[in-house]
Amino acid sequence: AQLGALVESLLTKLLVLGAGEGEERASSLAATPIAAVQSYLLGRELDRRGRYSDATDAYARALAVDSSFALAGLHLWITASNWSDDSRARIGRTVAIRFATSLGERDRLLLGPVIEPDRPRTCAENLASEERAVASAPDMPDLWYMMGETIAHCGRAMGMEDATRRAVESFNRAIALDSSYMPAYEHLPIGYHLLGDSAGAKRSMELLMRDSTQEWLGILQFMSSDTALARRGISLVVGTTGWGQHEAALRQVIADAGVGIVVAPNFSTGVVLFEAIVAHAARLFGPQADFGAFLHEAHHAAKKDAPSGTALLLERSMEQAGFPRPIDVAATRAGFIPGTHTIGFDGPAETITLTHTARDRTAFARGAL
Repeated sequence: AQLGALVESLLTKLLVLGAGEGEERASSLAATPIAAVQSYLLGRELDRRGRYSDATDAYARALAVDSSFALAGLHLWITASNWSDDSRARIGRTVAIRFATSLGERDRLLLGPVIEPDRPRTCAENLASEERAVASAPDMPDLWYMMGETIAHCGRAMGMEDATRRAVESFNRAIALDSSYMPAYEHLPIGYHLLGDSAGAKRSMELLMRDSTQEWLGILQFMSSDTALARRGISLVVGTTGWGQHEAALRQVIADAGVGIVVAPNFSTGVVLFEAIVAHAARLFGPQADFGAFLHEAHHAAKKDAPSGTALLLERSMEQAGFPRPIDVAATRAGFIPGTHTIGFDGPAETITLTHTARDRTAFARGAL
């Protein structure tokens, strides 16, 4: 048994080194089950290729094999919260914090200081932590990327007049260290666009367009169209979802252009009322400890983001209404379904379900008007 464990440890280390993860990380993962490490490495590869939903699934599979796998939890947290707004981000953060001592010294820099685990850090705290981290390990592209993200989203609010320029510089530093680091590439077209550098925006967009597998190319095209319209003084109505990571950039464009914008994940009148019904039901079922909750949404096969923006809205409404237990969220993508959302409360001997079904897209158009 000891020989078998030794062989698996050696194979795991070789596997990690072969993936280019570095000696420190290979040593810290040597005792991790090889199946968990394989899922983690797949997640890293998918992350770099811009396939964030698939990467989130891979990190979650790694945690299913080893629930104490801090590094998988850390990257699940980073990827799910930054890109897919997936509820599993909270699980990843909890695992990363609880088992932080198993992380290598450099990987702990990605986690940052966890003084009060239940209190979200402010932008200023995040930036200060990230500046210290890049000074400590300037060869880690993840750190430059995370600092660029903080500056892009919070810089203007923190009084940085050159926030966009500094964010673009950070993303370019990440790319200089790892030319395959797609998360940094993804931010550059919008960053250059905001700087008024049309050549840089065109060049960075062309680099992205070479890989048609990027699931966020549609988001980039949407953002480019909206920023162009805003700069021409045209107010916007936006019902597109899956672009939340770019909210700060869009807010900046809208403020600079002096136009108006109305944003909602769903403009259907029925969904607005459905949200109120769901929140009320969550308040009623919250004190009933025997009842768990689930949320299932189904959309057409071409819809890219999952869960849908409406599902995430309903989940937040249930949590804000005081439902204290986990809400299991699932999604289906098939055929031509315009949109169906079901909320369920399940007890020991009974189930209550609430469902909103869009029969066609005219409901969204009428609501928007």
